[in-house]
Amino acid sequence: MKKIKIQKPTPKTMRPFGTVIGKPQSKPTGHTALLDYWKQQARFKLPSGAGEVGYLIARKHPGVYTFLETHLKTPEILVPLNCGMNILVAPAATRQTDVPDIAKAKAFFIRRGQAVMLNKGVWHWLPQPVGKKEAHILVIFSDNTSRNDYREGILPEPVKIVG
Repeated sequence: MKKIKIQKPTPKTMRPFGTVIGKPQSKPTGHTALLDYWKQQARFKLPSGAGEVGYLIARKHPGVYTFLETHLKTPEILVPLNCGMNILVAPAATRQTDVPDIAKAKAFFIRRGQAVMLNKGVWHWLPQPVGKKEAHILVIFSDNTSRNDYREGILPEPVKIVG
């Protein structure tokens, strides 16, 4: 019987087989007091087009939202890696002129080990870490969504998610 030693994957050792995705050591492509985001940590092609995996660090915040974002052309998958997260969502926008309908908004707890796929157009923004100061989250969507399919909508009044 052939024995194969288990090893830690590195970008170099995994290259022939795929891509290792972990917290990047490089400067984030997006940074605010509440988040760091590294786009295109992995890219992939599907018969229907290309996709990307981004790495998001969402810092603890009070859960008060004054705006939400949407992507009209692509769904978005969020995978919390180190802790659960709360996420605020509102029904999908269907036109560029739509604004978030906070009367129909919902907040959900997504536990570590779960993932959530937001449909095209669903309003959302930065998840809130639960139980940790930072949530490390994989973000999966169509390639260059953050550049080509990103729109913000100002809420008519601030919204606070509560547990």
